[in-house]
Amino acid sequence: MMDPGKHFTLIFTFLLAAFCAQSTAWAAQAIPENNLRYPVLLTLDDGSTASGFYFNYEAKDLFFVTAKHVLFRKDETGVLKAKSARLLSYPLPVTLTEPVSITLDLELLNRNGLISVDPEKDVAVIRLTNGEKIMQTVDLVDGVVKDKGFQGSLGSAGMETVKKFDDILPSNEVFIFGYPTSLGISAKKQLDVTKPLLRKGIIAGKNERNKTLILDCPVYYGNSGGPCVEVEEIDPGSRKFNLIGVVSEFVPFEKKWINIRQGLVNTEIENSGYSIVEPMDAVLDLVRNQEK
Repeated sequence: MMDPGKHFTLIFTFLLAAFCAQSTAWAAQAIPENNLRYPVLLTLDDGSTASGFYFNYEAKDLFFVTAKHVLFRKDETGVLKAKSARLLSYPLPVTLTEPVSITLDLELLNRNGLISVDPEKDVAVIRLTNGEKIMQTVDLVDGVVKDKGFQGSLGSAGMETVKKFDDILPSNEVFIFGYPTSLGISAKKQLDVTKPLLRKGIIAGKNERNKTLILDCPVYYGNSGGPCVEVEEIDPGSRKFNLIGVVSEFVPFEKKWINIRQGLVNTEIENSGYSIVEPMDAVLDLVRNQEK
């Protein structure tokens, strides 16, 4: 018969091991570190900001992806909002904690046909490299300059991460990444605007007519152009992280107050908490056209 003391020791050891295993599970990050390096802060020379991400097309060329309205004026076809832009992001490996930046001559890049936009979708891509040695100085296209002190490699998404519109399932969990620089009270320094923020939601639906995704996830000024990642459950405890699109805009909720006597109408626009994402299909079309 087992000694009661030894029996207690075995039970305690088993429980401790189980607790430690559970603690390790609790400590696991909800999303991989390399995904957390996706978001890029875009700052135009007029001071306005937005988000974007780097996309590595079949390990051949690197592109910067953002929303079309971030770069071009809505009321003037093909007219850039700014002459230049600065891209700031956090490199790989994740042990590198200092941000790196790239300067873009938008006018030169546009003149050379290296900025492509979809005529109907709110998507734009900028080609950054030529050749297979991504981000080596000799492979950068004219108009793209790495800042001094650049270390590591850019955190980019690849073709293996992409999921197209037809394959995306409503109700799946999503994360959006970006730089919502309009949030917070600047005097209180509540947020560090040079570091990205995550937002979590679900795919609320799909607009089949417009071929867009609707998220139950609020976005704000500065989020435009950022990546959206879907979390897909493969097996119990196994998940895949799919790049599904580009943040485009928030869905407004409109209130109208009517003064019948005076004939006055007051309209208020609020953020409904829903947002629109352009799927990666449009990005792939633009990238492939650049590769021809």
